[in-house]
Formats: sequence, C-alpha cells, structure tokens
Amino acid sequence: MNSVSSCLGVLFMWEMNKEKTVRISELQRKVLLVLSELEARGHDTALPVMQLLSLLNAAVNKDVYATNLRTSLHTLHRHGLVLKYRNASLNLAVTLTDAGRRKADAIRYELLV
Repeated sequence: MNSVSSCLGVLFMWEMNKEKTVRISELQRKVLLVLSELEARGHDTALPVMQLLSLLNAAVNKDVYATNLRTSLHTLHRHGLVLKYRNASLNLAVTLTDAGRRKADAIRYELLV
C-alpha cells in the first residue's frame, strides 16, 4: 500500500508540474516565432496586431487575414502564451508570456532538428 501511495504521489506531482499540452496552428506557431525573434532583437514593448499582420504578410507568400490573426491571438491568450493589451490609441497589442517564450523555443528547436 505504501508503494502505491508513493507512486500516486509522484504521478500527482508530475501532473501538477507538466505544462499543458496545447496543439497550435501554423499561424500561431509563426506568431510565437515572430514575437520571440522581436524580443531577441530588443523589442520590449507590446506589438500592435496590425504591425504583426504586416510582418507576417511580408514574410509569407500567402496572405494572412486580420480576422484569422485576431482569432489565433485570442486562442494563444486563452492558452496563456501571449498577453493582450490595448495601447495608447486603444489598438490591440500582444507580447509573449514566459510559457509563450518556452513554446517558441521548442518550435525553433523542432525546426532545427
């Protein structure tokens, strides 16, 4: 009985400490990578969504639509990967959370392997 309770305790601690597995879309992966790269280059303020849209559209050959981007950002926020703000002109802006940075690092690692 003691080994069973010990095993259950270990499983409980593992469940509490593991990060929630989140399946993310290709657009959400690109958003995390772009935000991570901007942070690495010293951009430390929240990025307005329309500026993010321009960056994404400049980098891909297929247009990203604003409604799809906003939906993806709301999903990333719900999963705790980005924070949403309203900037001084009340436009939506986003920045990465610590979990978002870790997820972006994991995505970058997947691309390198």
